[in-house]
Amino acid sequence: MGHKLTSIPRLLLFFIFSYALTIIPILIGLISQLLYWLINDLFGRRERRAKRKLKPTSTKKDDEYNFIIIGTGFSGIDTAVKYLSCACDSRQPEISQNLERCADKYDVRRDFCFDTFEGQMCHTAEWDKRINFKNKRVAVVGTGAGAIQVVPKIQQMNVSQLLVFQRTPPWIIPRADRCLITNRIREVTSNSTVTRDGQTYPVDIIVWSTGFEAQQFALPIYGIDGCSLAEQWLIVMVLSLFLRLDILLLLLGFQIVLCTTLLVGVMGQFFHWLIYDSFGRASKRAKRKIKWINNQRDDEYYAIIIGTGFSGLGMAIKLNELGMDNYILIERHGHVGGTWYANKYPGCACDVPSNLYSYSFEPNPKWSHYFSRQPEIAQYLEHCADKYDVRRHIHFNTTVSQLKWIEERQLWQVKTKSNDVERIFYARSVVLGTGILSNAAYPNDIPGIDTFEGQMCHTAEWDKSINFKNKRVAVVGTGASAIQVVPEIQKMNVSQLLVFQRTPPWIIPRVDRTITQWEKDLLARFPIVQKLIRLFIYWITESVALSFVYRWPLKIINEKLVKFNLERQIGDEKFRTKLTPTWEFGCKRMLITNDWYPTLQKPNVQLVTNRIREIKSHSIITQDGTEHPVDIIIWSTGFQAQEFPLPVYGLNGYSLAEQWSQTIQAYRGVTVPNFPNFFILLGPNTALGHNSVVIMIESQINYVAEAFFYMDENNLRSIEIKEDVHVEYNQNLQSKLKRTVWQKGGCHSWYQDAKGNNTSLWPDFTWSYILLMKNFDYKSYFLKS
Repeated sequence: MGHKLTSIPRLLLFFIFSYALTIIPILIGLISQLLYWLINDLFGRRERRAKRKLKPTSTKKDDEYNFIIIGTGFSGIDTAVKYLSCACDSRQPEISQNLERCADKYDVRRDFCFDTFEGQMCHTAEWDKRINFKNKRVAVVGTGAGAIQVVPKIQQMNVSQLLVFQRTPPWIIPRADRCLITNRIREVTSNSTVTRDGQTYPVDIIVWSTGFEAQQFALPIYGIDGCSLAEQWLIVMVLSLFLRLDILLLLLGFQIVLCTTLLVGVMGQFFHWLIYDSFGRASKRAKRKIKWINNQRDDEYYAIIIGTGFSGLGMAIKLNELGMDNYILIERHGHVGGTWYANKYPGCACDVPSNLYSYSFEPNPKWSHYFSRQPEIAQYLEHCADKYDVRRHIHFNTTVSQLKWIEERQLWQVKTKSNDVERIFYARSVVLGTGILSNAAYPNDIPGIDTFEGQMCHTAEWDKSINFKNKRVAVVGTGASAIQVVPEIQKMNVSQLLVFQRTPPWIIPRVDRTITQWEKDLLARFPIVQKLIRLFIYWITESVALSFVYRWPLKIINEKLVKFNLERQIGDEKFRTKLTPTWEFGCKRMLITNDWYPTLQKPNVQLVTNRIREIKSHSIITQDGTEHPVDIIIWSTGFQAQEFPLPVYGLNGYSLAEQWSQTIQAYRGVTVPNFPNFFILLGPNTALGHNSVVIMIESQINYVAEAFFYMDENNLRSIEIKEDVHVEYNQNLQSKLKRTVWQKGGCHSWYQDAKGNNTSLWPDFTWSYILLMKNFDYKSYFLKS
């Protein structure tokens, strides 16, 4: 008795607390309704709104309407779902009857356009009442909301056997007199279902109780500039992966690490500012000008820049800022843009957000998409060349045939060729802005390429004259350019499209959308907004380094994301196996697209996973002996990342190709021993797998400018990185790379040389490289006056 009396106050407090939790939301709702009525409905305002009528349009055609309403239920579902025992709080027939009554009462039935479906339907959402279940073997696939209602009713229909195929169990379990099968279905034959353990279950009727396509919009809808609603809503699918406790906990841990990374980066920037930029030192540095030598001959320059992509143009803009006019740029094409002018294949686009893939000093508020297309990036670089007065320094349609250091004159000799006319220039310094991805790579292990009589081109050397209509096309490769060009070729009415795959890539969704005009106006009017957006995107993409460089905690999240994306889009298990990589996500380049998997399932597209054995005049033969007739071959086989694009000779005629024959290395990716005054932009181990390379380029441009300042202030003729400093730096770099996914992920990629050394990527955060390149470390160089 005492125990009961002492528990009464606790019960009383519990009921009071429960009552409070119930009544408070009701009170808040009533107060909100009262305030709404006072503001909007008082003094006859509600009646006046109710009497408003739309003015009918008199100029409409017979097939034009002011509105089209799609669906005739609360949202369409209560009329369609009629499976046995279907119920809400009321039974399904009662709900449908109520909707029928509303249609008659409010006179909307005359406006309906019904579409009756004919044929036997086997999904609970498309129930066919003509099905006779008596003495039949029935399989119900799924144990969700529809299944737990329909299974008990089917069991009462004198079925001979009822199989319930379960992927994950619900809280409400079917009765024990049914056969519950927990193995997943591997395939369905003409009269049975086969599970993954090989067990065969003969069935006469299959009832699919597999729910609805909740993550796919029912209709294809295209808005302004052809923007797809399904593509715009893709982010919902991505976010839905994270709505699980384990993922949320991982995300919480990731946020902690991200904030720590952000804090360390900000502190590093602060201390750098305190040491180098405070008390007006930054503004003093910005006002510095280089006093170049004016007694040079007409063919001598302070600097020659090779290439007019982001690297070359950025370096030229910096030289203009420093007050230097005695330089030239050499460009092999007839326009600026470098890679973004050369690569013109259909679908060519950047896989880094537009606001980040641009100069920090020249934001572009006019980007049309979140991810920029090739023509827009090329146009942006043209704009920069004109705005910063760089074009007058450029020698177009000119190729560099040789670079040679002349020790006697302490100058670089640059041999060029334009329209069969050779010319020699001399310069104190050479800045190479061609990057590592400039020369197309063709496979050298496939015999018979020269014997092919059809049309053939590389994605990096696109031939616009090729007509794909009604042709048999082969695309060789499944890398970054292939996932963009294959969907576009498929749309060109080709008779057959063969995609030859050596290794499948991991694909992540592309959350892209059209940027509206009001957003462009906002960014143009308030540039600070675009800077904040850029900063936000920067730290989001910077966090991916946690997955690639440190391999935690994002590794698990990214793996779940890419596997979820693959399983969501590829239903056939055998086909999915062909598209599932055996290596860790990030080991090869991260590919972003929404079109790759759907395109591979088109009726005129075939994925070929057997390696190519040889090429004949009109066909490709694979290792299994199959001959594939083709009219056009598109090589999507990347670039010569391990071969330097130019012959360069340094001290004592030493060849850069010879020095790099074992492995490609440079100090901080910029300078090389035995090659004085020779600077490489986006050189070895400065490309990125997670962020924008423009960030790295700007850091290197700043470093080269600081080197020029130091040479100018100390009257130096040349600088050369010390061999021991160079060796120590690269040993530490390779040591860091050993822990990364690029080395431990179980693949071999173009990031690596023949020995397996990663010569391409930076193995850390970009902010650490920015701080590293802030100042010129003159003590690491041989200095010559």
